[in-house]
Amino acid sequence: MERQWFALKQSLTAYNDEFEKEVSEPYFLRLLKVVHDPYAGPSDKVKACQDALCCAVAHGIGDASLELPSVRVKDVQLDQASLRFNPLTGRISLREYMLSDDQLAVYRREQRRFLFQPNIDVALSKALKSESYVHYNGLGQQAAVRTTLTSPEDSTLFINLPTGCGKTLVAQALVLFSPSHKVNLIVVPTVGLAIEQANRIKELLAQTGADHGGPYAWYGSQNPDERQSLLEKIQAGTQRVLFCSPEAVTGSLSPYLFQLAENGQIGSLVVDEAHLVDAWGAEFRPEFQMLAPLAQSLQRVSKAGFRKVLMSATFNPDTLDTLKNLFCSADKLAIEVNGSFLRPEPSYDIVKTESREEHRDKTLEALWTMPRPLILYTTKVEEAESWHSLLKFEGFQRVGLFHGETNTQQRERLIEAWHKGDLDVMVATSAFGVGMNKSDVRSVLHAAVPENLDRFYQESGRGGRDGNASLAKMIYYPEQLEVAQNLATSKLITSELGLVRWNGMRRNAHQSEDGYWKVSLATLHKGLDRNSKRNRSWNWRTLLLMRRAGLIDIHLRAFSPPVLLDGEEWSSESYQERLEISYREYSEIIDVEIIEDGHKDEGFWLEVVNPRRDREKDSQRKAYKALEKWIKNPRIKLCEHLGDFYTHEGIAPEVACGGCPGCRFDGLEPFSPTLGFADEVTGWHAAYGTTEQRFGSSVTFVHYSQLSSPRVLLQEWRHWISDLLNKGEIQAVRAHQDTLEQLQKCLPPGIRKFWCSIDEREDDSRWAELVLLMPHETEIPDLGFVDSPRIVVAPDNIPSNKNPYRKWWETNQYSIELEHFVRQLSYVHN
Repeated sequence: MERQWFALKQSLTAYNDEFEKEVSEPYFLRLLKVVHDPYAGPSDKVKACQDALCCAVAHGIGDASLELPSVRVKDVQLDQASLRFNPLTGRISLREYMLSDDQLAVYRREQRRFLFQPNIDVALSKALKSESYVHYNGLGQQAAVRTTLTSPEDSTLFINLPTGCGKTLVAQALVLFSPSHKVNLIVVPTVGLAIEQANRIKELLAQTGADHGGPYAWYGSQNPDERQSLLEKIQAGTQRVLFCSPEAVTGSLSPYLFQLAENGQIGSLVVDEAHLVDAWGAEFRPEFQMLAPLAQSLQRVSKAGFRKVLMSATFNPDTLDTLKNLFCSADKLAIEVNGSFLRPEPSYDIVKTESREEHRDKTLEALWTMPRPLILYTTKVEEAESWHSLLKFEGFQRVGLFHGETNTQQRERLIEAWHKGDLDVMVATSAFGVGMNKSDVRSVLHAAVPENLDRFYQESGRGGRDGNASLAKMIYYPEQLEVAQNLATSKLITSELGLVRWNGMRRNAHQSEDGYWKVSLATLHKGLDRNSKRNRSWNWRTLLLMRRAGLIDIHLRAFSPPVLLDGEEWSSESYQERLEISYREYSEIIDVEIIEDGHKDEGFWLEVVNPRRDREKDSQRKAYKALEKWIKNPRIKLCEHLGDFYTHEGIAPEVACGGCPGCRFDGLEPFSPTLGFADEVTGWHAAYGTTEQRFGSSVTFVHYSQLSSPRVLLQEWRHWISDLLNKGEIQAVRAHQDTLEQLQKCLPPGIRKFWCSIDEREDDSRWAELVLLMPHETEIPDLGFVDSPRIVVAPDNIPSNKNPYRKWWETNQYSIELEHFVRQLSYVHN
């Protein structure tokens, strides 16, 4: 660090690029970037200097002072940054003040996340074609990938993995192991995230030799030529994966999805950040909850089943219950994978102020002292705009503003600048940060009270994604609690108004031959004289509430686009205009299936719909009250409080704490154990082949007498092993790691089936597995009792554990010679 500090000082004053090449410390690099940024304001430069000096002090550098070239700063800016200027030396240094332990940890970039990292499955490693994929990030990620890829094709899965533990790998693995003619739809919350993720998958597919050279995202402002290119690839069966927002997948893309479904070409529907289906879908973005009827409608017309995978880092019990109600049928159990742990990186703090003026002063003070990069969260757009203006006035220019009203083009520019390090601060509402893959955020500051504990935890977790220490602080004044409480209760339509709207829609509806009611979303509510997006949204909310209460089901129909006229191009203005009109008419009409006869009765609504609405309101209030409880009593250990909040059906997240007021009050240090041991899987049943019927037992023992090398044996066995894998009779192979890697090399190149490569020491026994023992092995492992089928193949010269005078296979009535076993397989498979 001393050498880098010297190189930094030389770079600042000598303008020598050679010195700059020796600097790698992020705080030093940021200072160089800010000093050379022509758009940086004086406060940006002072703050970057302060961060670099604090980093130097944290690393024990004695001469912690810097000379900044041609930087004009005011004394007030130096005071706010706790810096002083020596006119004799022309240098800036820190004033005498102590860095807290939490600040020291952040400026040292202390590693807080320690993960258990099991070997990645060899089949996945080969498919990824990259030496950088060596380990899974915890048993949770391993279980998520394995369970998803080996589950029945019509499964519904809920994947709960902490941020930074690789939910993205689950989606990527689905793409790599799906038949190449099928499209995997990945729904993400925002257009910006769709574009970002599409760029990442493009790199992966290029790396594996499967990139078609075109786009992988579908969004509203896309130019017609790019859209046409996507459609051609979808119809040709070469698209493989498509990223889109809920609005796109339930809107302009949905007509083509029905065509894919009818041809059996949908590989999977993945919903990332799926907790937002509950958090946002019931109120201001109903398209999130429209995903469920869309998925069911596509499944209904599909020639083949497809997986529905809902992923999040923060599923709480109430959210999971809502999602199951929306996406799962009563006759099919959902599969849940829970590998959650509490984030160990953030160190939490909370500051109460008594007035708006004190709040402003304390927040500005925090903005001057908290390390960059930093996200400043507010709850309202006008608050974000106000803070953005104030920071600009204070001399900070490397500041972005991101909220729900920011247009798509501006969002893309902001996200790009944020990722490139051209911005030090992002002032934002909850619209920013969901799924953003920026790893080096060091501070998250809440200048308002979020609506619930879940949102506070999620947004605080946007810091420290690189596994290093970060700061998370909330500064509030009492009136903000009332604002948060109002925000916490989403605008669920009342039973009285819901019934009025439903009766209005029903009166204008007509029943089709299939028994469904054709309901118009454009039906005007009593007292309105014109249709509007708001009116249509409330009609949707009414139908979605009725669906959640079990009164109706919603079915979406396939869309038939207008036929091209002679000489007309798809991208032509005339056709696009006709297409838009045709689609608008199609999207106004929804097929509704009546499930409960009391759907038009006020008493029935009070008896059935009201309780459902009340439960949802109570769930929202409970999430707010959980946050309020901690705010009003910070001595409660936040780590324990979060653990209780995210416990579901007795399964709690692994506990870690980077520091919270409650722990500090009790004199407890940050607690960062090795994490990633949680891998709870429920609703999963191993696929059963015909081995039990064929050989008389769920465990089949096979002995062989060859004394060849493992490589030669695996070459000889590769065909019957690949047959077992392709037919789903085994989903895993248990062996020594060297054997597993050799087997992958020996398997025929045409095999596209994923299989779990289970090390002989692993406890995991969920899958139907083949156990391979090579000639040099001298003992049959104790495999314990398992429900899933097993085929154990071992050399015949190993002594029995039960009788030292006999061979292992001689004491087992279900043992069979390898040659006979292979003949039996060949007979059945042919």
